[in-house]
Amino acid sequence: MSIHPQSAATPATHIDVPLDEEATLPAHSGVQAWLQELAENELVLDRINSRELTQRIMQEAFGRYTLPPRVAGLLAANHLLRDASPQDRQGIRQLATAWFTSIPPSAVDDSTWSVRQAVRRPQTPHLTLTGHTGDVTDITRRNALDGRTLLVTYSDDTTVRMWDPGTGEEVQEPLDPPPSGASPKREATFTDSYGRSLAASPDENNIRITDRATGEDVGVPLRGHGFQVTAVASFYGPAGRPLLASASRDHTIRIWDPASKSRPAARFVEQLDEMQVVTWFTAGDGSSRVGTIRHPYDDILQIWETGTGQWVGALCAYPGQFWAETCSAHFADARGAEMLAVAEQENLRIWDLESGQLVGAPLTGHAARINDILSWTTPFGETRLATASSDGSIRLWDPDAGTQVGRSLTGHAGPVRDMCIFTTRHGDAWLASVGDEGAIRIWDPDAGRQIGRPLKGPACPMTCVASFSAANGEPRLVTTGDDYIVRVWDPGTGQRLGRLSSGEENLCDTVLAGTNREGRTRLVTSGMDRFIRIWDIATGKPTYALHALDYTETIVSLRYGELAVSLDDGWALLQLPAGI
Repeated sequence: MSIHPQSAATPATHIDVPLDEEATLPAHSGVQAWLQELAENELVLDRINSRELTQRIMQEAFGRYTLPPRVAGLLAANHLLRDASPQDRQGIRQLATAWFTSIPPSAVDDSTWSVRQAVRRPQTPHLTLTGHTGDVTDITRRNALDGRTLLVTYSDDTTVRMWDPGTGEEVQEPLDPPPSGASPKREATFTDSYGRSLAASPDENNIRITDRATGEDVGVPLRGHGFQVTAVASFYGPAGRPLLASASRDHTIRIWDPASKSRPAARFVEQLDEMQVVTWFTAGDGSSRVGTIRHPYDDILQIWETGTGQWVGALCAYPGQFWAETCSAHFADARGAEMLAVAEQENLRIWDLESGQLVGAPLTGHAARINDILSWTTPFGETRLATASSDGSIRLWDPDAGTQVGRSLTGHAGPVRDMCIFTTRHGDAWLASVGDEGAIRIWDPDAGRQIGRPLKGPACPMTCVASFSAANGEPRLVTTGDDYIVRVWDPGTGQRLGRLSSGEENLCDTVLAGTNREGRTRLVTSGMDRFIRIWDIATGKPTYALHALDYTETIVSLRYGELAVSLDDGWALLQLPAGI
């Protein structure tokens, strides 16, 4: 929106209304004057008719004035405000304001505001039954002669199957043909541990649970199916625990424990647009922080406190320089101050996280976009940064001096997509990189040279590489790429040791290493199959799987049992169960 000089405006007519009435716009006053009046009067802005305001601005002000941020926020959220409750109206408007500016949302009582911050508890199936090759259209329960509860399922594949939900095994018994003309069961009732009568019913791909007495939702929907849920049934498991079974057009039957305490607790910060988590770091006061950028691009990197989900600040780049696909690296400078290196296209910028200010001039040299940034400390206590670029090179930097260190590392026959640092058996810090050529290259960053010949991978781009230590202390690398297969490598010998497999088609395009609550190393993968998996490196098998219909493929970090992920409408910090 362009800015034009403003002549002397007609004084605004002061607008004020009782709390229970809707405010109206003045019929005749200077446009800029009443825009400013609205921006300064919180009570009025929360009660203004957003439709009327939108129409008036389009008629009288669009293209002539810069809208006050709060007014712009109200217009942006107009479609959400129409049906919002009075408690949520203010929160939605403030949140929309924060999208367009660096102005944070005001403090709003979370007990009355359900929009900005909520606790979302993603549920995972207790058990998944597979075998049908068509849509599962109905599900019923049957009592076996030995007292077990069995499940009977009907499918478009013309088969009727019987299952033991306790074991997940199919039971081979004579079965009746599908009921003629019978409607699938769209609701299942059960009583929870508090004595409440609850109802479970399909809600698109999810199962919605409501209190039959009040009609209100109980918790969040059970998520896990890949397609529409067609029917539900309830039954009692061991010790009389109520369980649910759901049939779906994804050809599976899923068993749920609606009261399960094994599901991860998630701190969820909701936005009205897709967000990308780009960094996770520890602030100087010891608190955990997450940095996010709005999709598809934004010039503001928002900083959040993970323990509370509260907005704590923002880093403002030049317009259009932060992208949702950007990368960053957290480090401490020579003074011990918390710093953040962020890629701005082909350049590298350093931010002081305490002051929110840029430090020095951009670090330049790459001829194409930066795809990854690493930070580490040399044996001499010096901080180093490495940047991988689509120009096929890796550059090393001294962030304290603001200069490049040595020559660029070249050899990749195409864009360099990802890097990791690992420690050799001799204690040296070496760098591994992957790119579109489908090979792993090993580098000695101190010497500025490549080590050995490239490790040849699949005949497709490799997009992700991570490192961990095996049980014997030897370094290991894991990679994935456009073939969605996770491979394990020994960088010392150059041998490929195998692949990670759950026995299913994993389709992984993200892999990283981290630690669980007990300090054990774990690998985390996510990708096209919409599953987030935690892997035991000793066995190469997953110890935990979370169906991620709500999540994007981006996982930022696993630290001490906390998993940071990007969502379509926000970000979440998942608290994984102990021992995972």
